[in-house]
Amino acid sequence: MNDKGKRAFAVAPIADFERLVDAADIRDIEATAGDEVFPQEFVEKLLVAKNPLAVWREYRGMTQ
Repeated sequence: MNDKGKRAFAVAPIADFERLVDAADIRDIEATAGDEVFPQEFVEKLLVAKNPLAVWREYRGMTQ
């Protein structure tokens, strides 16, 4: 349970999980913010970046 009393995670056999992932085609989902859509590659870079601002600048084609 999380701090709000809701379930925080579920456990399922890997075969069931993989079937659900394939059915949802999760690998191709893009993140959205309002009306703007971001490619998965950008989101992945942003999540692991030491400097997220640099990733944003590169994505927008901006310099310092």
